[in-house]
Amino acid sequence: MNIVPTNTFDQDVRDYIRKKKYRHIEDDLYDDIFKCLINDILIGDEIKGLNLSQSEHVYKARAKNTSVNVGKTNGFRLIYLYSESLSKIYLLTVYSKKDHETISKAEIKKIIKTYL
Repeated sequence: MNIVPTNTFDQDVRDYIRKKKYRHIEDDLYDDIFKCLINDILIGDEIKGLNLSQSEHVYKARAKNTSVNVGKTNGFRLIYLYSESLSKIYLLTVYSKKDHETISKAEIKKIIKTYL
């Protein structure tokens, strides 16, 4: 499985690191999410209603935030798209649950439209 970080995802991670708010974001994402994705294990809850092709699925996965010592409930949310036909996972965006309660389907569609 090929994992492709989008510019939006990269920017989100850089912003958190630059602000020195969540210095361990990369490790937290790797420990809770990337290890699974690298081994072809799709994790998280599928986000329905995005009107994608049958071979594309968007998921929201949770990761702990060790920088502020909170569990997955108040940790990070990673939104990613799995394209079955391309055998790729696109890392769309990541956000802290403390900063944003949720991300709208419209925002997700906008990110997808930018990269696919």
